[in-house]
Amino acid sequence: MPSKYLYFILANIFLFGLNIQNVLANDCEILTNALTNFSSNLKTQIGGAKNCCWQKGVACNSEKQIVSLEFTDSYSVLGNKGIPSEIGNLLNLEKLNLSYNSMNGELPSSIGKLKNLKFLNLKDNHFEGYIPYEYKNLENLETLYVFFL
Repeated sequence: MPSKYLYFILANIFLFGLNIQNVLANDCEILTNALTNFSSNLKTQIGGAKNCCWQKGVACNSEKQIVSLEFTDSYSVLGNKGIPSEIGNLLNLEKLNLSYNSMNGELPSSIGKLKNLKFLNLKDNHFEGYIPYEYKNLENLETLYVFFL
């Protein structure tokens, strides 16, 4: 006969498993936090929605995890700031297209955490420095555009 402690442990595992989504930040929250350095216009468009998956430039899978970000030719909303390091927390991201934005600064090493990334387009920006060593972790990367002006 199982002990009371076993039932207690199993009950906690079950309850914790159900609530883990509430403990961890969801992708829309991560994206909203990443956009705090950008214009309030874009942050309001993305962060103002409970489900950012419906926003222009954002695509999600069936579990509401962001799999694609395409903010191209968005200088008016993105300005000339760099890529926020929080983008590296969108672990299900498969496509990141930030081309034609006149962004500057260094490329964040956090992009190297995006192990599912298949497509990365950073062309026609004004980045400085080297491609970070951490990008070696992008084992699924099939397409990379990094031509800088």
